[in-house]
Amino acid sequence: MDPTRKRPNMAIKHTYRLAGDLYDLTYARSQGRRKGRDVEVEVFERDNPQEMVLTDECWSEDWHGMFTASGDQLFVEPNTWGFVPFSHAFAGYGSEPTQMENIDPSYMAVGLLDHAMEDLLAQAQESAARHNAVIDAAFNPMVTTGDAAELQQQLSRGDILEGQRGEYFRMEMQQLPRWMFESEQWIDRDLDMGTYNRSVAGIREQGVSTVGQQAILSTSADRKFVAPAVQLQHLASVSTGHILQLIDVLDLDLKVEGHEIRPSDLEGEYSVNVKFELIDPVLQMQNREMGLREVQQGLKSKQTYWAADAKLEDATGEESRLLRDMIRAQPEVIKILAAAVAKEDGISQMLQEMEDEAAAAAAGQGAPMGGMGGPPGGGAPPAGMVPPQNGNQAGGGVQELNQALTPNVFNPDRRGTQLAG
Repeated sequence: MDPTRKRPNMAIKHTYRLAGDLYDLTYARSQGRRKGRDVEVEVFERDNPQEMVLTDECWSEDWHGMFTASGDQLFVEPNTWGFVPFSHAFAGYGSEPTQMENIDPSYMAVGLLDHAMEDLLAQAQESAARHNAVIDAAFNPMVTTGDAAELQQQLSRGDILEGQRGEYFRMEMQQLPRWMFESEQWIDRDLDMGTYNRSVAGIREQGVSTVGQQAILSTSADRKFVAPAVQLQHLASVSTGHILQLIDVLDLDLKVEGHEIRPSDLEGEYSVNVKFELIDPVLQMQNREMGLREVQQGLKSKQTYWAADAKLEDATGEESRLLRDMIRAQPEVIKILAAAVAKEDGISQMLQEMEDEAAAAAAGQGAPMGGMGGPPGGGAPPAGMVPPQNGNQAGGGVQELNQALTPNVFNPDRRGTQLAG
């Protein structure tokens, strides 16, 4: 693709394909041509379907074709999609020279480690030198003032050597200075600064003891990937727009994870904006606390807080779910839901019988009896006469409420309620 265009209008794909796949591609298009489709095609045939064939696939906004590396045409057809199904972007670590006459995309196609190749080479040399020093110390050669062949024969027979004192000795090893081992730490520090911090891999830095400090270091290390994230945002936005355009052009009716999408939902709009934001945990916590204060003071709505501070994608749905929770917390709704669950579990009849027995027991306990303050014969009290409800009431006093009328009614303390008057 053209490296100077953010969204190229042409692309060439240079790749190997199986001979059997090429036959399937060309044969299917030959059948479409017989049905009146505007396509020029030559059926590709080989004796070995597993043969690898080098091909060039060409795309433009109007045409799509495929050719072999030798120049043989396989097919040429109109591009009914209306776009080139590829997108590209540079990582953002490279820079083009200012005095370059010709276009060379290699200066822009630079990875994270390209600038650190010399440091990586030095680190490998340091590791190899330290390893050689350890090998030399572990397998220190033996020296003799006599015949070396005799020493070799004695070593082959066993570990005990025969000879005069001082005749055999180990070669003295060179004592390596401390700075030689510290130099590798300098290289590691340079690599961390030039590429990315090792805290990204979950390794805690020396001297860091709190979670907050580690989170700050991790967030700072993630900023190294801001430039590639911006390019990924562009690639994801373009690719998603292409998907929506394919749904509309090919008249597809898709269902993904319970969500349906059809061309009528798009109305010819394919614009998509994908974001990969770098979230700072400390800053996000501060924003959420400040947002809560603004909501309490009436300076910000709840939906704005959810969308801007809490980073919720569906603020309207969250409000609907909160209202649904408030409705389900009502006692009447709880009773209805409990009855539905009891009916589903087959215990509604048992619950009804228990309620009837409780009501009958309550009615039996509350019926007036003769000789206990009621009228003779146990009949109903005369009109206008209210029997006392407990021992604290004499005559027609104020009736005491054992329970509140509804859960929303305040139930005062029972102490002192009978002291008035």
